[in-house]
Amino acid sequence: MKSTLNAFWQARNEREKKVLIFCGIFLLLGLLYAYVWQPGEQAGMRLREILPQMRAENTRMHEQSHEIEVLRKNAFVQDKTANLKSEITASALRHKLQDRVSALTIDSADKAHLSMDAVSFDAWIRWLDALQRENHLRLETVHIQTLSDPGMVKVDATLAGSDTQ
Repeated sequence: MKSTLNAFWQARNEREKKVLIFCGIFLLLGLLYAYVWQPGEQAGMRLREILPQMRAENTRMHEQSHEIEVLRKNAFVQDKTANLKSEITASALRHKLQDRVSALTIDSADKAHLSMDAVSFDAWIRWLDALQRENHLRLETVHIQTLSDPGMVKVDATLAGSDTQ
């Protein structure tokens, strides 16, 4: 192919060579304009139109993030003690163990001491699993004492919120 092109070029006189070079340069410039310069200009125009909107949105987002931080700092903190007690009581009610709970005291915002005088061991384990899954409480300490009735136990337990270490 190279030899064919070389033979074609050598067969041309000086005037034809100049015309072919000029046409080649003109064609190259046209292709550069059509496929490089013009798309770049169009993209630049789109960016000039969109950029002020994006800057305004960025500023608005920074203002909103600052507002979120202020609201977090000033947010009303719920009474965790009452909240924890109500969660445990509601869970006991759902599992029909509310009459088995003999004592429920809240020591701190995330710790509850629970006593049950007579409860089925299976029911206790199911309820403990539900407390861990649904209320994100974990068992910190437990003392289980068997009773004379088969399957019945006395439970003294400390439950803690999952955010305490």
